[in-house]
Amino acid sequence: VDPARNLQPLAAKNGIESMVAYFGRGVAEEIVATKGRASAMTATNVFPHIPDMSDVLAGADILLRPGGTFVLEAHYLGDLIEHCAFDTVYHEHVSFWSLKSAITLFRRFGFEVVDITRLPIHHGQLRLFVRRKGEGKIAPAVAELLAWEDRVGLTNLSNLKAFAAMGAYGTCVITAITAQNTVRVTDVLEVPEAMVRAQIDAIMTDIGADAAKT
Repeated sequence: VDPARNLQPLAAKNGIESMVAYFGRGVAEEIVATKGRASAMTATNVFPHIPDMSDVLAGADILLRPGGTFVLEAHYLGDLIEHCAFDTVYHEHVSFWSLKSAITLFRRFGFEVVDITRLPIHHGQLRLFVRRKGEGKIAPAVAELLAWEDRVGLTNLSNLKAFAAMGAYGTCVITAITAQNTVRVTDVLEVPEAMVRAQIDAIMTDIGADAAKT
């Protein structure tokens, strides 16, 4: 599934059946109706270009059969900061993912990250293996990278200090309040969408922004 119409003839030439469309609920339902459900689906360097992931993940839930795996790759926030790779921040990339933020996103749709691989391409990417909650054993690599993110401050405001040290300056918008200790997060309170938008508007009308991350 790819929205680039000019690539369909090339795919057909190489024996690859393709659909010119943006993947989401409707496309997933069409595929299931004509081809059946899938054991696996992949998305390589797709997520950073999508401003609203809800339709994509709803489609994944429709398309994947029980025990199916969603494999995706995206720019990794930890590598972006560690390698000062700010040349990857531009208008086509609307998000840069930490493992913790990815886990939070997938949890909202009934999925969980069961394994990860770090890749060196494009200054550093994260390959995520995702299944519905309870359908796969979580590999030790997931807990190890989460621990590293906490240790280096990737999941708190210390990364803004790293930005400042490199000549950039950051502000933040609070989207959730957590109750947590050094072991686990025990509760999460989501900030209402209207309040999130109000925070963004307040920043943009005063300070402005050249780039954003989630």
